[in-house]
Formats: sequence, structure tokens, C-alpha cells
Amino acid sequence: MPNKLVQHKSGYQLKGRLVYNTIHFLLDKDITFPSDLSTISIDCQQLTRIDSSGIALLIQWQRLCENNHQKLQFKNLPEQALSLIKANQLKPFFNLK
Repeated sequence: MPNKLVQHKSGYQLKGRLVYNTIHFLLDKDITFPSDLSTISIDCQQLTRIDSSGIALLIQWQRLCENNHQKLQFKNLPEQALSLIKANQLKPFFNLK
């Protein structure tokens, strides 16, 4: 399954695998979030695998939102992602739900 960031009424749905050899699908797209929203919500329930490259992409999106004075909220991150975030002491950087 290719990586997808799909917009829904209640936010975004992240699908697929965020690993070194697949994140280019999302890196190659110029991701922008609507500027009229104060909070961007991304549901990761359909994220099947993530590695440190995927975490780096999430950090990039976090910085993008901060630069636009927006809050980025990740929901339903898989345990693998949470473990990487915790191991790299990035938990304070993310707004996790």
C-alpha cells in the first residue's frame, strides 16, 4: 500500500508504511495544511509500519505547523512509533492523543 495522507472532515488519515524506502511518496509532495485551522489532526490508525525516517517526516510536519502557528495532533500512533518517540526522547515535542 502506498503512503497516503487523506483529508477528511475531521482531519487527516495517514495510511501505509512510513519507512526509509517509502517516505519519498510523501516527501515529494508539497504538504500544506489549511491555514484557517488552528489544530491539524492526523489519525495514524491505518499506519502499518514506521521507522526513524517516518518519525523524521512527522517532525518535519510538526515544524511546518509550528511555523504556521498551528497545533499538530497525532492520534492512534502505532506502538512502534511511540517506542521510537520515547527512545529518542521526543515525547515533549509531539502532541499525542
